Amino acid sequence: MIWRELNPDLMLIDMRVLVTGSTGFVGEYMMDFLENKNIDAIGSSRDQVGNSDVITLDIVDVDQINKVIKGHKPTHIVHLAGQSNVKFAWEDPQTTILNNTIGTVNILNAIRDYSPYTTFLSIGSSEEYGNSSEVLEYVDESYLTSPKNPYGVSKLSACYLVQQYVQAYQVQALHVRPFNHIGPKQSEGFVTQDFAKQIVDIEKGRISSHIRVGNLSSVRDFTDVRDIVAAYYELLLKGKTGEIYNVCSGKGFSIQEILDEFISLSDSSIKVEIDPTRFRPIENKYLVGSNKKIKEDTNWSPEIDVKTSLNEILNYYRNL
Repeated sequence: MIWRELNPDLMLIDMRVLVTGSTGFVGEYMMDFLENKNIDAIGSSRDQVGNSDVITLDIVDVDQINKVIKGHKPTHIVHLAGQSNVKFAWEDPQTTILNNTIGTVNILNAIRDYSPYTTFLSIGSSEEYGNSSEVLEYVDESYLTSPKNPYGVSKLSACYLVQQYVQAYQVQALHVRPFNHIGPKQSEGFVTQDFAKQIVDIEKGRISSHIRVGNLSSVRDFTDVRDIVAAYYELLLKGKTGEIYNVCSGKGFSIQEILDEFISLSDSSIKVEIDPTRFRPIENKYLVGSNKKIKEDTNWSPEIDVKTSLNEILNYYRNL
């Protein structure tokens, strides 16, 4: 239960949260988090999901979006649907832009036209910043944006659209820039999953003792997905309209350190082999965020350390 300004008179309403992309990695955790708080959560997915209550919603289909927003009038939307893989964004930038940018503006239009009191949480990415330079520094929300891949471009475009709709149409929206988030059940194509799966394949004798890796020198900010969705919830309640928020741990780990920790958790003999095909055309060398703003506005802070997350990811693959 929360207070919202639906008209000049304040009234108490129930939360009714639409989660787009609810069957994805973060979406499933977000739905579980909301349901554990007994919040009415409406999940949506582009693909039809069996005998579930998940709504079929393609965010590039304007008619579908208008129907869902007009029909449900959610008090809040957590917009997780889209294309989130940087490697795929290089391979198919058109689809990435279509889903991440056009999909976002379609939802903004539907809110403006049919549900103007909805709070919209736009999910961006730390990739909007690009490379934070050779100087080791913490990136805050005022840092220069200079995305180095089509995925980052698509998310930065969505960010600009959100801010414009706040100013032009008074849409109650805010934009978040989560840094690398990790946890069990994430799809392959992300570094922690690729490392963990290869190590388990070695343990079970499916492949040789060599683990194939890309660039190990890059430094990233990793946060457990369960902390990420807790941050999104706090921002739904306490985030300020029109603002941008980093969601991150504020701690940097090199990819080499992540790999070393994984290897230390296994009893197998593992040899590392550099695979040039795993390098990106342009690689951000160092990207660690400042979480000062979200802490000040919501009192959120991450609780699950990286080592715990990596151990749980490894055990997830062992138990498949």
